[in-house]
Amino acid sequence: GVAAGKIFVEMERARLTLQLARIHEEQGKIKEAGEVLQEVAVETFGAMAKTEKIAFILEQVRLALDRQDYVRAQILSRKVSHRAFADADESKDAEGKKKLSSVVQPPAEGTPSLLELKGRYHKLMIRYYMHDDEYLEACRQYQSLYEDARKAVSKGDEANADTMETDADAETYLPFLQRVCWLVCLSTSGPMQKSLLEQTRTDKAVRDMLPAHHELLTAFGNAEVIGWPELDAKISKALEKEIDVFGAKGSDVRERRVGHLKQRVTEHGILVIAKYYRRITLTRVGELLGLSASDAEKRICTMVNEGHIACKIDRVVGVVDFATAKGESPAAVLDSYAASVRDVVGLVERSSHQISREMQRHGLASKA
Repeated sequence: GVAAGKIFVEMERARLTLQLARIHEEQGKIKEAGEVLQEVAVETFGAMAKTEKIAFILEQVRLALDRQDYVRAQILSRKVSHRAFADADESKDAEGKKKLSSVVQPPAEGTPSLLELKGRYHKLMIRYYMHDDEYLEACRQYQSLYEDARKAVSKGDEANADTMETDADAETYLPFLQRVCWLVCLSTSGPMQKSLLEQTRTDKAVRDMLPAHHELLTAFGNAEVIGWPELDAKISKALEKEIDVFGAKGSDVRERRVGHLKQRVTEHGILVIAKYYRRITLTRVGELLGLSASDAEKRICTMVNEGHIACKIDRVVGVVDFATAKGESPAAVLDSYAASVRDVVGLVERSSHQISREMQRHGLASKA
C-alpha cells in the first residue's frame, strides 16, 4: 500500500510482493498468493530487466493455473511474446547483460536465464492447453521443447549430432518427442496438423528409437483406412506407459483421451473414403470403419458441420454422395462457369481489337 503508484520504488515493491506471494504459497494459501501477485503489472516497468519481467509474469501464470483460473492464466500468458525468447542463448544473454543501459537495472539474484524461462513458459502453456484438450497447441509447445533439447545435446554441432549422442543424451529429449507423436495424432486434421505429422514421421529419432510411435504416425500419414483393433495391438504397450498425455490408468482423463484417439482414427477413415469414393452406402462405410451405419452417419454429419468434408446423405436409400467433396457446390460450379465465360469473352474482345488495329495499319500503308 505505501509504495503503490510510486515509480521510483516500483521494482522494490514488485520483488517484495513476490516474496510475500511465496510466503502465502508455503502456508498453503494459493488463492491469496495469486491475488497478491496478479496486482503487479511488471510489463510496464521500464527499469526492470527482460528476464526478471518474464520470470515474474510466469509466476503469475503458474499461480493462476494452480488456482484453476484458466481465463486469467491465458490473459497473463499473452504478456509474454514468442519473440522474447528469440535470443534464448546463454552467450547472447551474457552479452546482453554487459550492454544493459543506465536505465535498465540488472535482474535480481537468482533470476533464471532466458533459456530456462523459455522451457518454463512452454511447460506452463502445456498445462493450459491440455486442460482444454487443445492438442495441436500443446503439441507445438512440446515440439519447441524437443527442438531445444536436441540443440542442447548437439551443442551447436548439428551435422554430427547423431554420431555424438549417447543413450543418456537421448533420454533428455525422447520424452518430449513421444508426446509430440501422441498429440499430433490426437489433433484434428488440418493443414498445420498434416505438416507437423509429416515432419515428425520423417524424424530420424522416431524411426530409430520409437518404433510403436512410428507405426502410429505412418498409419495416420497413409491414405488407408485404419482398423482400431489392429492399431491398438501395435501401440497398446506404449499407450499404457504414456501418463502425461493420457493420464493415469483408470482415470476419467485417460478414458476421454483414448476415446478422442479412436475418434481421430474414425475421422481419418472417413477422409480416406471421401478421397476414393464418389458414392457409397452407409452400411459399407460402417463396415470399413468398424461402426454401425447410424454411428457412421453421425460421425460424417459431425465432420460436415466442422467443415472437414462436404457430402450429401440420402437417408431414404442410405447412400453418401461425396461428389461435392472438392467443395464444388452447385453455386460454386455456376460461379466458376461464369468466371470462365468472362475470361473467354475478354480474350475474344482483345483479339478482335488487335486484329482491327493490324488491318487499319496495313490498310493505311497500302493507300500511302
